[in-house]
Formats: sequence, C-alpha cells, structure tokens
Amino acid sequence: MAAGVPGERTARTEEAEPRPDGTGVDPNPGEAKKRGPKTRWTDSELVEEIRVVLQESDFLGEGHRKVRARLRAKGMRVGKNRVLRLMRENGLLAPVRRGHPRGEPEPQRADHDG
Repeated sequence: MAAGVPGERTARTEEAEPRPDGTGVDPNPGEAKKRGPKTRWTDSELVEEIRVVLQESDFLGEGHRKVRARLRAKGMRVGKNRVLRLMRENGLLAPVRRGHPRGEPEPQRADHDG
C-alpha cells in the first residue's frame, strides 16, 4: 500500500513514549491507567462510609450484603462486588466460624459400615 492511504497501518514511533514498566510502548501516555467507568466515590471515601455503617451497627460485624443495603438506604448506589472487595481488602468483613457446626465429626470406626 502507498503511504497515506486510508486504512493503512503505520508505526507511530515519533509520538509514542515507553511504558514506565518497560514492557513496550504506551499508546496513550497522558491518560489515566484505571479501567472502567469513573465512579462517584473513590475507594477511600467508600471505605470510610463503610466504617461508619459498621460503627452504627449493634453487632460485632456485618456482611457485604447488609452493608451494601445500608449504603443504598443512605443514597449511595454501589456495586456488591466493589463493597465486598473493599471490605475484604480492609479486613472489615464479619468474623466467620470455620469447621463443623457441632464440633469435629467423630472418626469412623473400622468395624462400622455406615
């Protein structure tokens, strides 16, 4: 193809800058690196609001579903996965019991078939 023909792929070496991590050339050197839509609240603002919701609670901790419902009641519409991620990263999830609900199960006897 001749130079300047529409649809032709050309190398953009003069306007591209190397990536900071050294993995190649960054095609958009001036843009922000966060993917997805711009959110109304930053993660740090949301974590502070989650802490307020947990302080207002009568219980030791709350799960992400209940926290999300209380945030929504305050007028903050936030996705469930984002609330779960932030609570997990900041250690804000309710404590969870691990193991068998009635203690450790008894080991099976060798002479018993059931």
